[in-house]
Amino acid sequence: MSMAPITAQESLTYYFTALTASARPTGWNVSLHTGAPGNNGMANEVTDSAYARRPATFTLDNTDAAAPLVSNTANVAYAAAATGYTATHAVVWDTTNNRPLAIQRLAADKVIAAGSSAQFSPGELIIGGRN
Repeated sequence: MSMAPITAQESLTYYFTALTASARPTGWNVSLHTGAPGNNGMANEVTDSAYARRPATFTLDNTDAAAPLVSNTANVAYAAAATGYTATHAVVWDTTNNRPLAIQRLAADKVIAAGSSAQFSPGELIIGGRN
């Protein structure tokens, strides 16, 4: 996943100015989108009546010091779809400040039929590293 504009801004603020960055996130949710989410992460979010953003936790992998990354530590599972949808993008949200931290086009679309569930297996959501 690539970092959202607000994440880049906060990182630059923290590391290169004397300004105060926003409060550190303490919770994260993942949203699914049927098209590009835009810079604010809001466009094209799934509208299936059974859909809701799902919580996620992440772990740091810095075994390659030149390309550190974080990935989800546990399965991120969504409720069974009421009507079905095709997810093309995912957004990781900061639940503390309600803003997008990472926005990514999925490597492969997730086609979710009515009665089926979307999910990300542990390690499938990767932020950073060598994209």
